[in-house]
Amino acid sequence: MKKKRKVIALFLTTLLTTSTVPSHLLISYAVDNSTTISKVDDVYDGTIINVQKAWAMPGEQVKVILSMNNNPGIVGLTLKIDYNHTVMSLVSAENGKAVSGNNISFTPPSSGSNFVWTGASVKEEEINDGTLLTLTFNVNKNAKLGEYPIEVSCSDAVDNDLKQVPIKVDNSSFYVIDYIPGDTSADGKIAMNDLVLLTRYIADGGYNENGYAAKVNKLACDINGDSDITVVDTVLLARYIADGGCNPNGYNVTLIPTPFECNHASLKHNESVEAVSCQTNGNIEHWYCEECDKYFEDELCVNELNKEDTIIKGEHTAVVDPAVAPTVDKTGLTEGSHCSVCGEVITKQEVVPTLKENEDYSITYNIVGSDTYLATLNIDNPNPKYYSSGDVIRLQDLEVPGYVFEGWFDGQGKNANQITSISANNAGDLKLYAHWTVIDYHINFDTDKTLNNPDISSITYTVDRGATLPNMSLHGYYFMGWADERNNLVRSIPKGTIGNLTLSPIWTSYRNSTHPNNYAEEGAAAITEWTDDDGNANISFVYNVGTIENVPLYQISKTMNSSGLKEAIEETKTSSFTKECTANFVKAVSDATTNSTSWTLSSEWNETLEEDRSLIKNVTEQQIAASQSYYDKTGSICIGSGKGLSGTVSATDGTSSKSISEFKQDVGVDVEVSAKAGTENNYIASKSALSVKDEWTDTSEYGETHEETVSASGYWNTDISHSASSTAGGSNSFSNAITNSLETSERYGRIIQNALGNSETNTTEHYRSSSDSYSNTFVYSTDEETSTSHRIELDNAPEGYYRSVMVGTAYVFAVVNYNFATQQFFVNTYSVVDSDSYNTFWDYSASTTSFTDHQTGVLPFAVPFEVNEYVGALTAKTNGVTVNKETGVINGYTGTDTGVIIPEYISYDNKDGTFTSVKVTGVSADAFAGNKDIVAVYLPDSVTEIPAGAFKDCTSLKKVVGKNIKSIGTKAFQNCNSLKDYIVTSSVERLGSKAFENAGSVTINAANADIVTAACDCGANSIVLNLKDCSDALESKVLTIPNTAKSFKLEGAGKTLTNVQIVSNAEATEIHNVTMNNTIGRPLVTSSDSLTIGTSKIIAPALAIVLLSDKANITAYGQSSIVSKGEYAILSHNEAYSGSGETDIPKLNVTGNIAVCGNVEDESFVNFNSGKFIKIDEDEFERLLNNMFTVSFDAEGGTVAMDSMQAYSETSLGTLPTPTRANYVFEGWFTKDGTQVTKSTKFTEANDITLYAKWIKESFDITLNTNGGTSNSSKITCKIRTKVGELPTPKKPGYTFTGWFTDNGTKITAETIFEEPKDFTLFAHWSENAWSNWSVEKPSGDNIQVETRQVFKGYNMVSYCIKDATYGNLCYRGYSIPPLEPGKTAYDAIVAWGGSGEYGERSFANVGGTVKVLFTDDYIKSCKTVGAGQWYEQGVSMNADLDATAYVVTYNNNVMLAYIDSEVYETQYRWR
Repeated sequence: MKKKRKVIALFLTTLLTTSTVPSHLLISYAVDNSTTISKVDDVYDGTIINVQKAWAMPGEQVKVILSMNNNPGIVGLTLKIDYNHTVMSLVSAENGKAVSGNNISFTPPSSGSNFVWTGASVKEEEINDGTLLTLTFNVNKNAKLGEYPIEVSCSDAVDNDLKQVPIKVDNSSFYVIDYIPGDTSADGKIAMNDLVLLTRYIADGGYNENGYAAKVNKLACDINGDSDITVVDTVLLARYIADGGCNPNGYNVTLIPTPFECNHASLKHNESVEAVSCQTNGNIEHWYCEECDKYFEDELCVNELNKEDTIIKGEHTAVVDPAVAPTVDKTGLTEGSHCSVCGEVITKQEVVPTLKENEDYSITYNIVGSDTYLATLNIDNPNPKYYSSGDVIRLQDLEVPGYVFEGWFDGQGKNANQITSISANNAGDLKLYAHWTVIDYHINFDTDKTLNNPDISSITYTVDRGATLPNMSLHGYYFMGWADERNNLVRSIPKGTIGNLTLSPIWTSYRNSTHPNNYAEEGAAAITEWTDDDGNANISFVYNVGTIENVPLYQISKTMNSSGLKEAIEETKTSSFTKECTANFVKAVSDATTNSTSWTLSSEWNETLEEDRSLIKNVTEQQIAASQSYYDKTGSICIGSGKGLSGTVSATDGTSSKSISEFKQDVGVDVEVSAKAGTENNYIASKSALSVKDEWTDTSEYGETHEETVSASGYWNTDISHSASSTAGGSNSFSNAITNSLETSERYGRIIQNALGNSETNTTEHYRSSSDSYSNTFVYSTDEETSTSHRIELDNAPEGYYRSVMVGTAYVFAVVNYNFATQQFFVNTYSVVDSDSYNTFWDYSASTTSFTDHQTGVLPFAVPFEVNEYVGALTAKTNGVTVNKETGVINGYTGTDTGVIIPEYISYDNKDGTFTSVKVTGVSADAFAGNKDIVAVYLPDSVTEIPAGAFKDCTSLKKVVGKNIKSIGTKAFQNCNSLKDYIVTSSVERLGSKAFENAGSVTINAANADIVTAACDCGANSIVLNLKDCSDALESKVLTIPNTAKSFKLEGAGKTLTNVQIVSNAEATEIHNVTMNNTIGRPLVTSSDSLTIGTSKIIAPALAIVLLSDKANITAYGQSSIVSKGEYAILSHNEAYSGSGETDIPKLNVTGNIAVCGNVEDESFVNFNSGKFIKIDEDEFERLLNNMFTVSFDAEGGTVAMDSMQAYSETSLGTLPTPTRANYVFEGWFTKDGTQVTKSTKFTEANDITLYAKWIKESFDITLNTNGGTSNSSKITCKIRTKVGELPTPKKPGYTFTGWFTDNGTKITAETIFEEPKDFTLFAHWSENAWSNWSVEKPSGDNIQVETRQVFKGYNMVSYCIKDATYGNLCYRGYSIPPLEPGKTAYDAIVAWGGSGEYGERSFANVGGTVKVLFTDDYIKSCKTVGAGQWYEQGVSMNADLDATAYVVTYNNNVMLAYIDSEVYETQYRWR
């Protein structure tokens, strides 16, 4: 159906490149996604405790870690930790480093659940983030699988100053599971086969018998616990395996179980139970799942209930408290009532004043009689409590809904007399009784005859009893309850209900059944900006409002049932979504969402809107009335009603509504911001609309001035917004924007990709019910799917229509849009069907072949007010901000308001029925320059630069808010002397020269070294430089603070500055939490009268601090240290020391002397590790200041006893240290330019200098080249200036070694000495020895060279034949011939082997065991021409069976023909 997914090799390639995957795609998986939308990322900068998500199997032990971030220095803390004690038991609680220290004690509970940390104080160095508490639990071996919350709450937390510390807790859950996350093969361990299996499973799109057939434990495949199986899971598993587990120093991957999805196997049905009394509640009929601890309205667990909604609260048992008549001496009481069970007062008795003597008579009333229901009501009685003689009183009737008041009587019984008035003649006290008749009401049930519903008789109820409604069931439909004439859901008729009712059953088909999602908790799935077909900017907020199950894709087969269905149908079909099915589905979505009253604005938003009838064009009076009725009843505005509304769009900082006063609060200064009601389009805006008059002046290039009135307001339910919804719904730019935003989301990316398949064949179905409604968009793939209908056999099935269809589960998203040009809000739905959910389904309709009946489910949605706030932050604008319409650059401000809000988007009415939106892209240079009235400016996120001179000479400017500023230009805030507490965030990458010249106070969070330098010279009166986020190492820099600064404060954030010198001419200088480690120069030179050093360490080769003030006040805290490696650590005039902190121990630790030209106050605040105070005169001060310099020693890899020494100009240096270095020889001290320095050297200027040790290697290597010989050593190591020593003697067979020589022929011996440590090669030289004579004797010996040769000796004879001399016949003879003896010839060795036959013949075939005999080559050659009868020639074969060469020879005057088979050679040797 979808295009083939990537082959397995692509996944393996992905895994092999896991280090290239951006960490932000992988780190967010344990993060709670329930945060609300905001203009900028919500970053909680307070103290937070995170509870680790953990899991284990039954019977195992598990650790749960609580960690703390942003610890301000807590000394007292109480945490309450609740967990399920039946599932897990606490074994131990181990305190971490976060809240610890010498003065902190930790007390876990002996029983109960409170964990307590207490202490007197905490030191700065003891303040940590990280692990707060490690809890070890044993999991009950009988624990049920499921998710169990671990809830941590903080009831008390205080810091060193005993101030309460607010703490946010991110709680988590503990999972009892029966698998190991990552163990996809379910073999009990995590290994490479699990990774391969998971990769194959994803490559096949799931289990595929025709693919890899990868069977996996799907729960174990969800590595990051996001309920999806994607390539992200493979990357995480690969990293986990690569690290050998969870490694904090590696990828730090934690395996997380998939969220527990209960199958409701332990579902319990609870029948409806009436409440017995006020102390014994009842309950409605419901189903409860013990495993997931959830309540449901139906057995299919479709509609979840809150536990409170299942409870029928018991009623009080009312007892009447009789009225008491007053007298002249005693007050009386009116009739009241109370509960006889719990004693609670239901109707309070009121005091009746005493009567006037001889004038007044009391009237007491018995109102409720014996009616217990009336006794529970507070019934207003307007009649008097007493009367006087002569009064004429007409008694008034009482009113109680559901009752007929029969009148006042003088008694309770039937025979009592009715009293309608009190006449003038009446006298005496009266007691009156109210008589009531309860009204009977009827409930008629209007059942749908088309659904074959059984008839249900009407029932009667009264206000004091109520009624229980019957349940219904029907094949193919869910019974959702009863609905009244207004389509309100009615579950029961409680006491107090009045009126005749007609109720209809609410059925919803199994087809297109809705399942709402808790979108409020989940928050926006995506926020995306996009451009419509008119070129205007829009922003969309996407929420998953739920799913619709059993969505028909296409029909496989269809049948009609008229008498009970009993068929076996099996049909195969290949198809994609059909037009009919998609149209029906989109209409079903419309009815469940935008075309229903279930889509409203949130209650907070309702209050900001008012109806504007001038905006209502295509809306009927009935629709307006229906909308108003719904609003009156629910307090919610239905956005699908077609009712025209407008209102203020709230400006925001991203998290909450921002009125003008809140803007003032945010910028922190008193500003004037106009709040004028808008007049454009005659809309009515409640509260204060940020309506402004916007004018901008084009440059002369564009030629004219424009004036427009625009409002930061939003419109709902207008014809424009409905039209925009329809246009967007059918627009590719809209659907592509939503698709792309969801595809990149962690939660829905896989679903969108599955749904769309081959992106080239995607199709969009667009629908809206009418011109005054919002539209619905369905995006789906046209790829085809092959399916087979399943078998069905239903006995006694109801009549109706049946069809087999391919169905899937659709995800429905509410899309809230805002068009920046038209200022219109509108909604759409965006729906996709997850292809993983495809299956065949038998659809049933009782009444129609279109299969569209009773799709009555809804997916409620109340548009969150955060949308309004978010848009407000982008559009709020102050009158007079001028902008270049072509570029979007703010080029000035002509308004009178002192608070200036610059929007991110501006709307312009083109006066031709169209609108244009302009996105603000920047601020021009000098845009606000010279404006002496503005106090605060708010810049949108789209502005990333404050250019040079933008706010120059804005003398009243106190605050500029810009959350996305990357660059601040030269003199951007020059002469802004009212600017207070301006913060340059670490997102600023460039800071221009003197950006804050003559400005107020500024805090600069430096992002790099260039900003550090620019910050010191920024020109502000007060400078705070924070290095926490500085990404560069700070080395070899001089930071100079001019004397125009009143104060300079360095926040080092624990960093180390290397060879950095701070020259501060500010009035006050503060150095905090930093280490200055200098090997050259003086780290701190200051003319400040006040110097504060906190938790810092300053290390120098000589003077660490030079104080140029006439009297320096030095304050230290936090165990600060000053360390000099020379004689003096601090040089100053008069000094006054003080400490800051709760303890009285010395705070400034000094190593080295403190040279003081003057007096010292409070010496006790200085602790000398070595050294002391030394009084010096002015001349010595000047000499130390101007003539003294530091000589630092760089041993260049060696070690030296002193790192530096102090020296004076025009004076010999004196003795210099001698460094040491293993395997090297020290050659002396040299300057950087190579000049040697000795103890007699004098320097004319007092400039710090570094001397560098010069070394030569102590040893060198000689490689021995034996030149063809062999040696036990191939290399020797020698020392310079020392004899080489004995050299090895190599060997070479046949040669004599004559010595070792260099490549230039110099002979090297044991006495040779080398001066330079240069590696080189020696070559062995040889003389050649003489050869010996050749011999058959083989020589022996190790060091000799031997040569061999082969000498030909003759041939071997195997047999012969002769011509017998006697008979003259040719006879064949075979002989056994022994080996030739020394000194014998071949003839001597021939012996006859056997006799002859009849003719003296013998066949060669009978010759065996012949011994070879040697004939010399010379003899054979001579035989060829000797002897009589040479009729045999050489080479004649005498016998076919013998393969040999024949030679003619003579023997005893007989001619012999000899046969030979091989040549014979002799081996000979010679040597040297």
